[in-house]
Amino acid sequence: MTIAQSLGQAAAPDAAAQIRRAKGLYAWLWLSPILTLPTLGFLASFVLTLVSSFTPYSYDSNPYNTPIALILLGLAVLGSGLWHLVLLFWALDRKSEFVRWHGRQALLLAGARTALALVLALLLATNFGVTTTFSGVALLFALWFFGNLWGRGQAAAGECGLMRWAGHGASLPLRAPTATPVTIAGAPTNLPALYQQALDLENRDRYTEADRLFRQLLVSSASPEIKRDAADALPLPGEAGSSETADILVAMLRFSLDPLRRQAALAALEQAGLVESL
Repeated sequence: MTIAQSLGQAAAPDAAAQIRRAKGLYAWLWLSPILTLPTLGFLASFVLTLVSSFTPYSYDSNPYNTPIALILLGLAVLGSGLWHLVLLFWALDRKSEFVRWHGRQALLLAGARTALALVLALLLATNFGVTTTFSGVALLFALWFFGNLWGRGQAAAGECGLMRWAGHGASLPLRAPTATPVTIAGAPTNLPALYQQALDLENRDRYTEADRLFRQLLVSSASPEIKRDAADALPLPGEAGSSETADILVAMLRFSLDPLRRQAALAALEQAGLVESL
């Protein structure tokens, strides 16, 4: 069995597993305040007790509003944020680049939350104001809620903003291919006729519609000759207009006679973590 045939059988479940694992780390981010907030409360109480032991207490003074207390309070906030290092389990994943980049993206979200909590704590320690408290807590809640919602939504769609920004998004969006080819309204059921329709659309510069039909042919029971021509008609992976799923990349690797196209498809599969370089 060739490597392309093996990949063709494993692409769908592997892509689904990668998406599921990437979504799982955002589930952890949803629940992390259950750990970070009690930890912060314990450490802040310890700081208050420590500062009070060597600072004369006054009802008119704020025990946290001293240089040493502010430093210790900042360390308490950072200490509570250490729970987010659990995300390194995903950020250092060796099997999937998609999961690794989502782990890094989640670490950035967690870092932003911790930094905002640190600023809020220091502001509250120096000025107990209702407006400051309400605004800071609302902003922290919004970052927690919408940040997690955005990250999990990207993972579910097979996307990753950080991965694209870093220039590693050639294989995105990562989607678990369906078991049956995509059907298109009005398309002929005869595969040679479907191929001819794709060529006609391409000749009329309707490339988006033509590429959709070429992709359908690649995952159909069409002849190897038709699949070869369909693979060579699609944009190179990584170029503008290319948005190939794993099954399309595998088919391109199997049927295309263009070495450059096969190399680009293999590179996209390697970036997606579906195949390792020898």
